[in-house]
Amino acid sequence: MLTMCTLITAQIDVTNYGAVGDGETDDSTAFLKAWTTLCDSTEEYPTLVIPEGKTFYVQPLYFQGPCKSSKLRVKIEGDILAPKKEDWKKCGDSWITFSSVNNLIIFGDGKLNGQGASWWGQWRSHWGGQGGVYFNKCKNLQLSGITSVNSSKTHFSLQGCHRANISGLSIEAPETSPDTNGINLSKSSDIVVDNITIGTGNDCISIGGGIKNLTITRIICGPGHGISIGSLGKNKKYETVEDVLIRGCTFSNVQNGARIKTWEGGSGYVKGIRYENITLKSAKRPIIIDQSYCPTHDCEETEVKSLEISNVSFVDFYGTTATLRAITLNCTSDGPGCTDINLDNVTIRRGPRISLDADEVGEHHNEVYAYCRNAHGKATATIPEVPCLEE
Repeated sequence: MLTMCTLITAQIDVTNYGAVGDGETDDSTAFLKAWTTLCDSTEEYPTLVIPEGKTFYVQPLYFQGPCKSSKLRVKIEGDILAPKKEDWKKCGDSWITFSSVNNLIIFGDGKLNGQGASWWGQWRSHWGGQGGVYFNKCKNLQLSGITSVNSSKTHFSLQGCHRANISGLSIEAPETSPDTNGINLSKSSDIVVDNITIGTGNDCISIGGGIKNLTITRIICGPGHGISIGSLGKNKKYETVEDVLIRGCTFSNVQNGARIKTWEGGSGYVKGIRYENITLKSAKRPIIIDQSYCPTHDCEETEVKSLEISNVSFVDFYGTTATLRAITLNCTSDGPGCTDINLDNVTIRRGPRISLDADEVGEHHNEVYAYCRNAHGKATATIPEVPCLEE
């Protein structure tokens, strides 16, 4: 009986704080009042409930910690709707922010709708926020089950977090939607991302500087730009990424697959990276390391050093490419380049839908090929052959 009473008193339903859930009324104040009750609760597992069958329209929300309970839950069963760009009442913020909230569990079958189409046409003048849901300096985070559609920018961002488990999400945005990364990770450690379906207009998962001990498994990615480390080192910045395992993922109709991208002039390192057991379905640029990253294609070739890239493995890749160049190892000519690069049991063949370049067709006889510059390591049982890596 005591357990039952505790469970009942710990339920904090936003509709009890004035939320209407008709998709039009601004429910922001009700959400913030409910959060205050949750954060002040000393119960074990106090739970903020967003009930099913309703759509809650909210302006940008900032949920500040630390909170009194050692374990907090947010149960999202209904839908949450963001304002369109013309109705956005704050500048520079993410839509929903959790800051310094530890031991937070967010779960449910609900949907977050960012109404991003109103932003995408003006994406170059976007405000500088993270986009959808932003976790800042949160420890022991669990996020599962929910769906995010049409975020204005990145759907989920983690920065400065330690120990997080993200699983069972569904992330959706059109292939043409700009800057809509599925998940952004930076300055965080001991992170697990598992069993997520992502189709979006930019990186399915973007791994930024300051990441250590990250495991990514069972991701279905596409459309999108793959699972990317970087870009790192822009504006001569020092950044590091280390100890990353990406396993059992599928890249389908993506612009890139397994990618590492760093700017010339930056410093730091990328090391201890392993992409393993990857399925490719008409993936453009399935494997790519680029130490001279320049998305605008107008950067000066300074030939200066970039971040050191070492101990990177691509193991058990199978499938098809949508471009003739299946493997790119483009490392700077100044310095050691990329070292200890290992490819093992990689088979990438030409897919049914392929983008052909006339020069490539002539030079490579219409066959899939690998390009490399100043990369060092070993390729074993790899198709196509990688000329700069010894067998």
